[in-house]
Amino acid sequence: MYVSAAWLALLKPLFPLFGPAAPYLGVRLLDAAIGTATVLMLYRLGRRAYGEFTGILAALFLAVAFLAVRDSHFATIDIPLAFACVAGLNVAIELVEIDRARYRVLGGLLVGLAASVKYNGALLLASVTVAQLLHRRSNLRTLLGVITIGLLAVVTFLLTSPFLLVDVGAFAAGIGYIFHHLSSASQPEIGYLHIPRLALWYGLDPPLFLLSIAGIAYALVRRTKADLILLAFVLAYYGLLGAGFSVFVRYADPLVPPLLLLGARSLVAASARMARPGLATAFALVIVILPCLVHDLAFGHLIQQEDTRTQAFDWLSAHVAPGGRVATLYFAGPSHDQAMVDRRNQSHGATDAYVASFLQNRLEERYSVHGLEEAELQNITLSSLRSDGVQYVVYSAITPAGGCSPSMPLRTALQESATLRATFSPTNGRCTDAIFDPIDGYYVPLSGYEGWVRPGPTIEIFALR
Repeated sequence: MYVSAAWLALLKPLFPLFGPAAPYLGVRLLDAAIGTATVLMLYRLGRRAYGEFTGILAALFLAVAFLAVRDSHFATIDIPLAFACVAGLNVAIELVEIDRARYRVLGGLLVGLAASVKYNGALLLASVTVAQLLHRRSNLRTLLGVITIGLLAVVTFLLTSPFLLVDVGAFAAGIGYIFHHLSSASQPEIGYLHIPRLALWYGLDPPLFLLSIAGIAYALVRRTKADLILLAFVLAYYGLLGAGFSVFVRYADPLVPPLLLLGARSLVAASARMARPGLATAFALVIVILPCLVHDLAFGHLIQQEDTRTQAFDWLSAHVAPGGRVATLYFAGPSHDQAMVDRRNQSHGATDAYVASFLQNRLEERYSVHGLEEAELQNITLSSLRSDGVQYVVYSAITPAGGCSPSMPLRTALQESATLRATFSPTNGRCTDAIFDPIDGYYVPLSGYEGWVRPGPTIEIFALR
């Protein structure tokens, strides 16, 4: 957050050139830069751990891995966390080779910084600790080294997140919320299954995912020092995040670089056993990289198209007179108003209208908005909406789906007692087999773009009679 604030302060003179969304665009550019820097950082890690060629392959894989490409478009903290973890793994490799105080200090600093980016970055401590333990010096010296790393990590964490000390109660509540969030059954599938089945299978594409699994297996057999350091992080991160149910696909971002490095290492080792290693490597690269490139380009083309929520907002602006009242869901709806911000139940605590307008969709003062609650979708009558003065209902699916809106009771009532005025579909008019993260309100498929022409949910606008 502090890095973003400093970055935006530098860009502020340019904001008038890019319109009202310039700050949001600025942070997205920052994430793109950090995602690109992670490719270079992974090359350095691979070169030091397994050799020059392995480092090049790992960097190439990360440059095209769909999940890393997709999430580097976002103004979220998952890609910066991945960068911090790869930087820490670099120091762990240095520490296991050279037992010097400066590497222990750097290791502690980077663990603290990673935890400040996002709390689960503290799991980097597993790799740095393993690096220290692998020296097998005297028990006292090893113990002192581990304690030093841990203390430096805690101090760095507190210094770079000073408000945790100012408001300890909020910090404790935040930690409690995280564990509640992970344990809440927002989906039936536990993270141990959700991460490999959805986040990595579709986030890396099958050939690259299978190569990563081969890399883990090979590392478990060889168990070199570099293997143990990388496995310590992968197992610690997967072990904690996998225990939850509310695990977003993007939570897997920090796992991607070490998995790709282990996969690259196994590919180099397997190719070396072939009669013609160069040809074998080239053939494998085509099989692994081509699906990723196709996936990346399809995604890049789709997200450039006009979103259905933008289309719906433009229709409302043209057909609803100023002062009219519209009912709409928050995440899938085209807009929200100041009243929704003031209630603070759907704007993540934002009180500033400008900030809230970029949290989800846009802020609108042209007409008032009745924020539909999920419970209202179960209503079979429209009397409550009419009594609240609602003139138009913008109906859409709560969660992303393959271009289809499920017939909730509210929709059935609208079809029977209201007039359908407009429909905006992200597909070419039919349902598709697109794959989504079921708990993330990101209305662009994770995989399966056939039939998709634009981002967004299917939106139907009904006029109440």
